[in-house]
Amino acid sequence: IYSRITPELQEYLLESCKRANFNCVRVWGGGYFQDDSFYDCCDRLGLLVWQDLLFACAVYELTDSFAQSIVAETQDNVRRLRHHASIALWCGNNELEWGWSGWDMGFGNRRADYIKQFEWLLPQAVKAVDPDRFYWVASPSSGGGFDDPNDQNRGDVHYWEVWHRLKPFTEYRKYHFRFCS
Repeated sequence: IYSRITPELQEYLLESCKRANFNCVRVWGGGYFQDDSFYDCCDRLGLLVWQDLLFACAVYELTDSFAQSIVAETQDNVRRLRHHASIALWCGNNELEWGWSGWDMGFGNRRADYIKQFEWLLPQAVKAVDPDRFYWVASPSSGGGFDDPNDQNRGDVHYWEVWHRLKPFTEYRKYHFRFCS
């Protein structure tokens, strides 16, 4: 519950991540950009942050006004956060590329909008204000272009068998993902 999150609670949770041998935490695209205390704490603790832009599990119609709005939002937040050593990368979205590639969710004919938004417009917006930090198109992704985005041997992977299909945690031992995000 966002209204109950305090800097002290954030610090406790992030310290717990460090004690559990995490080296990276991910800020999910369906949420919000954290406040400065979160990134300050990650900087202090040496935790890397995989920072999603705020797009998840949906289809976006890329009108001119929407494009202007998302470029402004992205650049405002990247400018605000770019000084943090903890920011490892900016990621365009959560599960949109994978959704287009393998789910029957009625995404329709907006693939061109997707490519323009996540593989051209937003990477350029990020590069304009943070040219030295990496942009990753989606999570999961094999690098864009709808090329088998959840391939365990390329890019990053979302593995949902334990969460959604209730397989035991030992199931993770059967895989050697490049990066399970």
